[in-house]
Amino acid sequence: AFLDKLIATSPHKLVRAWATFWKGNFMRRRGADAAIVAASQELIDKAAEMAEGTYLAWKIRGPKFRQEKLQIGMVAPNIVADDIDGVEFGLYDYRGKVVVLDFWATWCGPCKRGLPVLNQVVQWAAEADMPVKFFGVNVWEQGEGAQKLALAKGFWDPQNFSFSSLIDPDDSVVAEYGVTGIPTSFI
Repeated sequence: AFLDKLIATSPHKLVRAWATFWKGNFMRRRGADAAIVAASQELIDKAAEMAEGTYLAWKIRGPKFRQEKLQIGMVAPNIVADDIDGVEFGLYDYRGKVVVLDFWATWCGPCKRGLPVLNQVVQWAAEADMPVKFFGVNVWEQGEGAQKLALAKGFWDPQNFSFSSLIDPDDSVVAEYGVTGIPTSFI
């Protein structure tokens, strides 16, 4: 009853979206019946539409996207972005090869601790002549274009990592991959 009241009366679209999302989740947990599952998914999809461009939309679409687009044997969605040095990158240039993407940010403590470990893996893979390419993907930095790049380069360059990082200045890559938290890696 509380969620229904929020959905019906809240003047805030995002509040209505969250209430719709939770109503769908509660329905899904209560019923194994196909009609209930379908109705709950409709509510969750509606919540994602209402919350377009927000964390909630990413939270909803991320798992669904990974299930539909990022399974073993599937072709990963293309990324076209500049790396941290301004060199254009296209994921499709690596089609048929093993690629590791690691999403990170300068403000993310676990990312900053994990990147040196990933760098050790990169070095090991190179020494072992493993056919794999590694790329960082810098996301969710504060500021606008040049500020975001300056933050990323200010952290990245002194580290002398053995792999390059892409810049996601408009958060389109992180949204495309359905990432809802970092660090997150895809192979």
